[in-house]
Amino acid sequence: MFRTTARARSSSRPATRTGPTSPTPIKIGVFERAESIALLLKRNPEMSVEDAGRLAEVLDDLPLAIGQAASWLATTEMPVAQYMNLLTRKRRELGELAHREDYEVAVAAAWTVALERLDQENPVALQLLQACSFMAPEPISLELFLTPRNFNISPEMDATLQNPSRLNLAFRQIERYGLARTDYREQTIQLHRLVRNVVIDQLSADDQEEMRHAAHLLLAGGNPGNAGGAAQWPRFHALLPHVFASNIIDCEDEWARQLAIDIVGFLFFLGDQRGCREYALKVVDRWRTMLAPEDPQILKAARWLAFVERQLGNFAAAAAINADCLEKLRASVGHDDEETLDAMILVADDRRAAGDFAGAVRLGSEAYEISNRVFGPDYPHTLTTAHSLGASLRAAGDFRTALQQDMDTVRRRVAVLGPDHPLSLLTQNGLTLDLREYGEYIEAHKQQELLYERTHRALGPSHPITLLAARNLAVARRRAGDQTAARKLAKETMDVLRTMSGELSPEAIACALDYAVDLRENDQLDDAKELAEQTWHEYRDKLRPDHPYTLYARTNLGIVLRLLGEADAARDHDSAAYAGLRESLGPDHVLTLTCATNLASDLAAAGDHAAALDLDADTMTRSERMLGPEHPSTLACSLNYAFDLIGVGRAEEGNQRFNAVVDAYRRVLGREHPAIAAALAGERANCDVDPMPL
Repeated sequence: MFRTTARARSSSRPATRTGPTSPTPIKIGVFERAESIALLLKRNPEMSVEDAGRLAEVLDDLPLAIGQAASWLATTEMPVAQYMNLLTRKRRELGELAHREDYEVAVAAAWTVALERLDQENPVALQLLQACSFMAPEPISLELFLTPRNFNISPEMDATLQNPSRLNLAFRQIERYGLARTDYREQTIQLHRLVRNVVIDQLSADDQEEMRHAAHLLLAGGNPGNAGGAAQWPRFHALLPHVFASNIIDCEDEWARQLAIDIVGFLFFLGDQRGCREYALKVVDRWRTMLAPEDPQILKAARWLAFVERQLGNFAAAAAINADCLEKLRASVGHDDEETLDAMILVADDRRAAGDFAGAVRLGSEAYEISNRVFGPDYPHTLTTAHSLGASLRAAGDFRTALQQDMDTVRRRVAVLGPDHPLSLLTQNGLTLDLREYGEYIEAHKQQELLYERTHRALGPSHPITLLAARNLAVARRRAGDQTAARKLAKETMDVLRTMSGELSPEAIACALDYAVDLRENDQLDDAKELAEQTWHEYRDKLRPDHPYTLYARTNLGIVLRLLGEADAARDHDSAAYAGLRESLGPDHVLTLTCATNLASDLAAAGDHAAALDLDADTMTRSERMLGPEHPSTLACSLNYAFDLIGVGRAEEGNQRFNAVVDAYRRVLGREHPAIAAALAGERANCDVDPMPL
């Protein structure tokens, strides 16, 4: 039995495999004897029919074995009798493996003969084949071998990898003996699954470890980096099956481990959140047994895991991981290190998800100021902190500052990363959110239509960022008055989010809450009530009963209940939401004011116009100060205040205000907006909440 031993290594690497489960082997069919003979004679016309028949019998008429034998004889011109003797001897040696379902001894024998000849003629070619055998039975890019670092695998292989002529010769000989197929158009080489099995089985345990490590180093050398750049995604796609098959997370080489981290990032940017979480969890679990707790690479992988956990709604798990990483990084590398700052913004994001918007702004501002000072405003990490800060400012209700922040971040991200980079598109989505919540409904709708089209084109219809843009667009359409298109897109987006991420993912719940508003606007009140109640329960269970988003869901539910005539239940929800939001966000937060507007409508519905007037007066004053006199939310409150004035007998004053509000609506929203028709019909304005991304 042959084996080529690479240079021994002093370090040890566990041989445990933690990659994806291998596909179930497919039993190979057999040729009819005449088919076997025909194939052998086609490649070797001088062979007699009798010799072809005897050879086919030795090879059990297995197509792979027949094909290998035909190629071997045509290439080497070895006498058939000599080849049959070799095959018979190899079959006896390999007989102990006959019990394996994925192992055809005749096939293994045919390839073993070729492997032994390759070892004699070019041992380095065999080493290359051995390294490839620890990758997947998928095309392997030849770039991995053409642009290597100084790997220090073995003197012979290192020298070959640095010499194009030797490398080309090695691959030619591998192909010559039918051990792999080279695709010259795609510049790839591919091994059959059974060839891989034969090669690996004929290596000792130490040599298997050595060649698996060689595969890791070759793969690491092909890491394109920049996992967020779409231009690199085809190369990551090509690496993906080989990274999994080789169990690169077991490798002790830092460059190999960096590839594992970049694969996690690639899966996220590709839009595969569940796959990203699954692989990140494998990486973190494995490295916890290999590396020191404060090792930078395990902390990097852990933060990726926390990031995708939060995207999937596993907020407590994300917060625990990020807090631990931040503590370790502050102790090991200091407060101003990029890795520490990365952990800081993730903790800030966790605070935002927990409803601590002010705390998120404070920590995010600190991280942004440090990153801006240390690295400059255009450094990618600084732009990441800037994006996070913009999201926290928006959640805190400071739309003016968020708008300014995100405008600057978009400009810089586009300049640094390009307009269609996922991170650029993500911040642009935040910018249109700022614009909408700032009160520019028409312009926000116009910009979001364009952004959604670009995002759809750049990332595809089911990418999480595309779906985020779709949800934003559905809300923008409704706010701009296009209720039919809004309702259709919201339903489509909700269905996709539920299918891809589950009904309890943050974006799926938020989109369902948005769609409940669309149903209410279409007078589908029973359906709207059912969905609004569902989202309230989901937020309550997913977050907590007093989380701002749970309270947002309650105030939206309150509107539907009031319209259904369930005034007491509506008031209970709106009162609880208003009290909770005043306590957690303060009396001047825009969403506290939104809830106050709805609560005043509950009071009016109960006939208490005086109490409604007092609450609307206070809300209107605060809204004018915080949002401006012609913000749609301010105008909604002002409209209701006009109705309250009429309700308490101050009709002239009420009518004057009513006319002024309608004129302002026409300036701000356009003359055909549904809000104007509702106002002219004497309907109070309802202020719904569309949750912003957590």
